[in-house]
Amino acid sequence: MAALPRRLLSHPSRPVLTVFGHVERARVYSIRPRGLGPQLRPFRNLLSRVLKGEPVGHATKDLSDRFTASSAQLNLLLDPSDPEKRPPEAEEAALWVE
Repeated sequence: MAALPRRLLSHPSRPVLTVFGHVERARVYSIRPRGLGPQLRPFRNLLSRVLKGEPVGHATKDLSDRFTASSAQLNLLLDPSDPEKRPPEAEEAALWVE
């Protein structure tokens, strides 16, 4: 974890309760998935919900929904019972990164 979030979380007088951060190198895929324009709504909704005082778990709902949809799509394409259905390597790699 970076120094700033660490300091904010451990501040002696009033620590913050949550720090949001992007930890992987593939962060561009979460903002601009392949074949689509920028997808900023989940990030805007997250910030809007947090600023309204909603619980963090609920505020991240849109991001969780996107992850769930991507995971389901990848699971369908990588079904071991149907090896013929496997996508080309480049497409599979892009799905894993996304």
